[in-house]
Amino acid sequence: MPERIDGGRVLAAVGAVALIVSLFLHWFSPALTGWDVFEFLDLLLTFLALVVIVHAVPALARAVHAPEEPSALFPTLGIVAFVIVAVALINHPPAASGRSLAFGAWLAFAGATLMAIGGVLSAARISIVVAVSPRPRAAPPPEARPTQRFDAGAEAETQALRRSRRE
Repeated sequence: MPERIDGGRVLAAVGAVALIVSLFLHWFSPALTGWDVFEFLDLLLTFLALVVIVHAVPALARAVHAPEEPSALFPTLGIVAFVIVAVALINHPPAASGRSLAFGAWLAFAGATLMAIGGVLSAARISIVVAVSPRPRAAPPPEARPTQRFDAGAEAETQALRRSRRE
């Protein structure tokens, strides 16, 4: 039976994980992480990313008894995260004013972009179909196959038994 994988949800989940990881990396030089420079936005970005991850993985959503999300949830969460990160890159937070951007900020931007694109693709219902079926068994090599010997005596006995049963 084919298993449907929602490509948009996968993309959004990968972006959400990247966004969470980026908060632990340096956003601004020298050595200021996302947790250091943001006052409330770091918690909001983490919350948005966690909601996307929970709803992107159906088994996880069932495990935490998450409600069925409306179709506009994924694009909205991704776009909100994208806007927050983009504004932080353009207009640095007060704790990082006058500092240059570091790798963590760009990873957050890439993650938020993936969340937004994945949300739009998920709302558009673009999916990837993966067919899951058992693998066919390969025939054993000729040297591993059992050999059949022709035993004339045993064949004669078998035929004699069949004749006697018919009579």
